[in-house]
Amino acid sequence: MFINTTKVNIEKVLNDVYKMMVLPAKEKKLHLILDVPKNLPLFECDSDKIFRLVTNLVGNSIKYTEKGSVSITCNYLQKKNSILITVSDTGIGIHQDDLKKLFTSFSQVTSKNYSRPGSSGLGLAISKEIVDKHHGEIWVESVPDEGTSVFVQLPLQQ
Repeated sequence: MFINTTKVNIEKVLNDVYKMMVLPAKEKKLHLILDVPKNLPLFECDSDKIFRLVTNLVGNSIKYTEKGSVSITCNYLQKKNSILITVSDTGIGIHQDDLKKLFTSFSQVTSKNYSRPGSSGLGLAISKEIVDKHHGEIWVESVPDEGTSVFVQLPLQQ
């Protein structure tokens, strides 16, 4: 995967994701929340890839959430000179045993509470590759039947 980095206003990228995903959230009667502070520092990244990454994370949250909300937050971590993007939901959650295989190609997490057909199992593997190409980290915290949060920490400069 090739990345083409430029200095980007991450608030605009996340706002674009919000605008694209608000309708799918509304169709499921979910509340989509965007919480991004003003005046974040410019972020050196491939904006198309970051847009794809966050869109995938939000899409997964909407897919596996039947009621409640999905939120997108972003914070500047001054000590680490990085940003932290978090996508959280009130969905079905993921069992601890399944967290290890989330970012593996073609792996799918199954749940007794979710019976609709799964996906290709590539979205999170591609997301991890995007994060890796930006020299960042991605991890998941989840509680079954309560929800999931996906954290993406990315350095401001490549």
